[in-house]
Amino acid sequence: MPLFTFAVRYTFDDFINSVMKRQWKNVLRMSDGHPQWHTKKLTGSGDTALHLAVSDGQIKVVQQLLQQLLRNSETEVHGVTLLEILKVENEIGNTPLHLAAAFGSVEMCKSIASIDHDHTLIRARNHDNETPFFVAVLNGNKDAFLYLHGLIQKDMQDAGAEEVRDSLDAYSYCRSSDGNTILHAAITREYFELASHIIDLYERLAYFVNEQGVTPFHVLANKRSAFKSASDLGWFNKIIYNCKYEIYNT
Repeated sequence: MPLFTFAVRYTFDDFINSVMKRQWKNVLRMSDGHPQWHTKKLTGSGDTALHLAVSDGQIKVVQQLLQQLLRNSETEVHGVTLLEILKVENEIGNTPLHLAAAFGSVEMCKSIASIDHDHTLIRARNHDNETPFFVAVLNGNKDAFLYLHGLIQKDMQDAGAEEVRDSLDAYSYCRSSDGNTILHAAITREYFELASHIIDLYERLAYFVNEQGVTPFHVLANKRSAFKSASDLGWFNKIIYNCKYEIYNT
């Protein structure tokens, strides 16, 4: 008796249901051949399936989805590219790379950034004008911060003309809409080891003021917890050293 194989047809509703239940194996199976489904916002906060997988810390799922989407989008049948999917923002303007930086996963950041040969995702800003680099600091993720710093340096090196390099000033990645810098953020949230790395890499930030005229040093002065031991004074002295003369109001 002959055996017949029937192709299972999944609907977009099936896909949504599996995403909401976090049934990631089903999601991978259902979305194969349907990259356009990954441009759709599935939650009230505007998250796509990829946003949710990243937020859940599903590193392998994210990597498998990216491989699948790259394969599907290369066919040019579905009218959507993987980079377009990765540029989709949720309701507060976060892309999947913002969320990977917030989660602190270098693996997810690498997987997403490897698709982005023009470095557009590392420059993307949410509604608070925060880059993924800034978001990594907000969440105290040192390793993600250092990885994204490396991407920024590559972006600067890859820029051709001098005026392009000027427009891609690395310090522009370090500020949000209220004028706070990554150094303000690290000190405010008491990520003092991370603040030390920031001072090493972006020493001019010690001079920057936010919209209230507050420098990182002013923030530090109100943090008693920064001085619990003598060992804490090393990075503090870096800030003192870098706050010598002038405040940059840029």
